[in-house]
Amino acid sequence: MLCALFALPAPDAPAALIGQDANTTRLTVPTISGWTLDSRVYAKPGAFTGCPEHQRTATEDECLAAVHEATHLPLPALRNSVKVVDVGADGYIPSGCSYSKAHGKRAIFNKNPAGRSSAGYPLVCVDDGTRTEPVIMHIAKTGVDSLCEELKEEGVFVTPEKEACAGSRGLHVKEDCLAQMPASDFTMTLVRNPREHVVSQYTQCRFIGLHPKTPGSNGSDGGKFSETCFDEWLRDATVSDDAQGCYHPFNMQSRHFTCHRRPHLLHTWQPGSTRVPDIKEVLHAMARLEFVGVTDLYDESWCAMQSRLSGKLPADCTCSKIGQDPLRAFSRELLKWHTGEVYNRHGLAPHPSSSEMSPATIELIDRATTVDRILYTNATARFLGELCALQRTSGTQLLCPERMDMLRKATQYIDGFWAAADGAAGECLEQR
Repeated sequence: MLCALFALPAPDAPAALIGQDANTTRLTVPTISGWTLDSRVYAKPGAFTGCPEHQRTATEDECLAAVHEATHLPLPALRNSVKVVDVGADGYIPSGCSYSKAHGKRAIFNKNPAGRSSAGYPLVCVDDGTRTEPVIMHIAKTGVDSLCEELKEEGVFVTPEKEACAGSRGLHVKEDCLAQMPASDFTMTLVRNPREHVVSQYTQCRFIGLHPKTPGSNGSDGGKFSETCFDEWLRDATVSDDAQGCYHPFNMQSRHFTCHRRPHLLHTWQPGSTRVPDIKEVLHAMARLEFVGVTDLYDESWCAMQSRLSGKLPADCTCSKIGQDPLRAFSRELLKWHTGEVYNRHGLAPHPSSSEMSPATIELIDRATTVDRILYTNATARFLGELCALQRTSGTQLLCPERMDMLRKATQYIDGFWAAADGAAGECLEQR
């Protein structure tokens, strides 16, 4: 233990006894752990100032212990002390605690606030306690996989290596019932247009993984999306609780809000529950979430979520960039509109949208999503209201006319959708 190797000086010990000389400081027992070296790549000295967002550097008293933990070097190799310097903007040593990896391999503390960061002196940083780590209820086929990967790249999670974006193994992102999600100050989810959500469920079941019971899996569809096989899958779900080893499409989004114990990927439900959840219970549960984004407005949802998490609207959140490539999911290369954007297609084969299907098929989808349509209406109205408020406070247009027209066209089949949307965000929707 560190405290067994080094005795702390008495509180009234003279400064000369604390270090080897006036410019060194010995180890003190660390009060926190988790120190790491700043991993950012410095193209030139001074490219970054201070530690990354939501992190801080070590104080002089913490510096030696922090460098010891961050580098895993034995203390004798670090000379058992911190070298204290006063180097300004004309040097290459950052303000605060750093590791001199290129010159001397020791702990350095620069007390000059104008010090410049450089590759040779990476700062030693730790989480400062201001980071908000969202807990995300992952409803399959709503884009949460992509969102999770983005948040990992952006450093939103303290330990991104421990986050699993699918299943229930992750710390903050879980394909679980809302009742099973860990406690958090910021719990969120994404919801999706019910028709497109059901089409996506079938496409995943048919073309990804081994789901031999899914209609078409025997090759009868010729290896391509077949509306006939899709119809068969929906008709089976209408009369059976058997999900055939994959998703069960009946109100799958709403069931996440009302179930209490997660069967495998919510394929089935527990005795006493229903494929048609009580809408009052669904909406009451949704109201407990701090944020509900909309997959069909993914870019806008990302902007609003970032604003809630960091307190500021990203510069990329403008109508000239939002949704600049609505079909990027089917492009060979992802055209990123913001740093760290990720799109996880899961290797899905191209498939038609619900608008390209026959009236009979669409009727089958609508029968399976009676509650999900109401959930989606209320969730989207709530989101548009919050986006309108953000538009007012930021002075940046976020309800972009072309995107709203696209949403209007895709949701015209849902009774009462735009009455709810206009009631929540009418003043912003009127702006063209």
